[in-house]
Amino acid sequence: MAAMPPAPSEPLNAVPVRATPAHLPTPCPRPMDAARWLEHCAGLVGQLDDTGAEAAFAEALRQCPNEPRLHYNHGVLLQRLGREDAARMAWRQVCRLVPGHAKAHARLAELALATLDAPEALARARAAVDALTASGAMPDSATLCLLGKAAIVHGDWVEAEGIFMRAHALDAAAPQVAEGLRLGRVLASAGQWTPDDGVILPAPWLAPRTPDGGSPAPAADALGLYISLGMQRLRAGDWRHRPGLVRAIQQLAAQASPPAGGHDPAPSRPPGTSTALRQAAWEALHLDASPRELQALARAASRQVRHEQQPQALVSAKCPPAPGTRLRIAYLSHNVRRHPTSYLINRVLAAHARDQVEVHLYSLNPPDGSALRGAMEAAVEHHHPCHGWPARAVAQRIADDGIEVLVGLGGHCDGPVLDVAVWQPAPVQVNYLSFCGTVGDADAFQYHLCDEISVPPDSAGFYDEALVYLSAGHYAYDESQPVPPSPSRGEAGLPEQALVLCGFNNGYKITPATFDVWCRLLHALPEGILWLYEAHAEQPAWLRIAAVARGIDPQRLVFAPPLPSAEHLARLRLADLYLDSFSYNGHTTLLDALFCRVPAITLPGDTAAKRIGSALLHAVGLSDGVATSTHDYLGKAIGLARDPLRREAIRRHLAQLPGHHLPFDSPARAAELEKVYRHMASRARCGLPFEAFTAREL
Repeated sequence: MAAMPPAPSEPLNAVPVRATPAHLPTPCPRPMDAARWLEHCAGLVGQLDDTGAEAAFAEALRQCPNEPRLHYNHGVLLQRLGREDAARMAWRQVCRLVPGHAKAHARLAELALATLDAPEALARARAAVDALTASGAMPDSATLCLLGKAAIVHGDWVEAEGIFMRAHALDAAAPQVAEGLRLGRVLASAGQWTPDDGVILPAPWLAPRTPDGGSPAPAADALGLYISLGMQRLRAGDWRHRPGLVRAIQQLAAQASPPAGGHDPAPSRPPGTSTALRQAAWEALHLDASPRELQALARAASRQVRHEQQPQALVSAKCPPAPGTRLRIAYLSHNVRRHPTSYLINRVLAAHARDQVEVHLYSLNPPDGSALRGAMEAAVEHHHPCHGWPARAVAQRIADDGIEVLVGLGGHCDGPVLDVAVWQPAPVQVNYLSFCGTVGDADAFQYHLCDEISVPPDSAGFYDEALVYLSAGHYAYDESQPVPPSPSRGEAGLPEQALVLCGFNNGYKITPATFDVWCRLLHALPEGILWLYEAHAEQPAWLRIAAVARGIDPQRLVFAPPLPSAEHLARLRLADLYLDSFSYNGHTTLLDALFCRVPAITLPGDTAAKRIGSALLHAVGLSDGVATSTHDYLGKAIGLARDPLRREAIRRHLAQLPGHHLPFDSPARAAELEKVYRHMASRARCGLPFEAFTAREL
């Protein structure tokens, strides 16, 4: 017999309740009280009549707008239908009507955790615990786990360990309690973890997500998860765990490095942990890892990808093409969407000489509906949407299409570019743009495109690929994108008469050392303000706290919200001086500033990520903006800040470059790349080894 609908006082709890028509009110009920409406809506949900249930809830809430049970259960239905924003609104209304509604606060905390909204998750989870306590009920282990997870995402790792200990005392057998307690202990110990601890945590509520927002990685080891969570805090401007993150990277790199005179260790981690290793290889670029550590991590991540893919080379050699046949080149990317790499490469795709090359694009991410995605699809002769395909299937398609030169735009960034590349679907495979370190697998990528400033020849030993030196900073840029008239400073939230020092890099690139120097600049330039990009909702609060600690009025920090690309470029022209970050220079961000005629200062370091700023300034004829030390950086910045005539001369110089000078000349960059690709393909056809070369020598 079918189950009866729930009693009017019971919530639906997102569990469909089966009910026969005999147990339901009429399909179009007359005005009813809230209890009858709850019974009616429960019946429709039980029949899985989503359309009817939505209509019933709408009418019920029209008649009973202040009934919290209706709002709560409407939210449950909306969440089941995938309408999370609407569910959030429903549960917020419950909390307005009943501030101590524990279940509504808990639901809101879960939604906030899913999007890593740390302040909201923590506030709602605490409200749920407080509501239970105020009602005389002891908080249950599930609600405490929710609070513990929120504390972890917020970076309060010692507090999280204590919360999970409370949950453990209530229900030691619950898997999420045991998992949370183990994770809390690892994080509270600042990542001091070794493989002997045996901590492997599925943790789907925190595991890194795929770039298209899909399912989390199936597993992540504790140290990889520590790095993932710690980087989330750095993106928020929260530096509390940065020293531990640096130690974690050093520890992983040491574990990945072979002993002196030995061979690289074989993969021994469970399937799926390449996600954690690859994340470490990527994040290490931002955490002051040495070139040797970067190479060790990249090699370890690549070994694990090979271990999981178990690839067999699909193409070992190709016969020379018939005379007159165009060279078939392909770009492989998981970021064919609104993404910095796509902004950089988009114009080059369209500028390739169609009488010389046949251009393919394999996109591994789903369509995002953006104009940029559409432009990239239109720019190539053959677009192959491959989202959701197994890596082997994508590789087989590339091989079947007869691609001679495959250009990977991904490396160890999130996404399956490397998973495809290890199958060797093309005779020549090249790493370009997205990942500026070695990928650590000379069979997956035989060449790495760079320049002689970002990767000096004496750094070649830290790259497993053969280095190919392009001219003028090696980057591409879409110089054709329109820039509308700039807003007024007031419209952009800036003081009209201030000296605007712009640091638009993402929050995780702004380290304490970088911020120290920027604050010293503000002390030296009392008319200056620091204009920062608000990449994370918490970032303004954390950086203003840091500014106060350095003796700076927090109101001298102005945060720019995200805007569409054209509007962003228009406001960028309001800046007086661009300040580059140290641990990871601006790449696309710096190019944006130079394209918008903003003078810039950079300080190079010992890795490509720290030297691309220098390469780009040399490329545009502004080598005077390259500092040799933090003291020199301060001196150059103060000198430019106090010399408006010199800044104006630099603006006039930069205004002459688009369309005439690399990197703001996409046809010239496309022609240089074609020359490089032809040389690579020619050597491969002749069976010659993969060797470093310089484009200008061809």
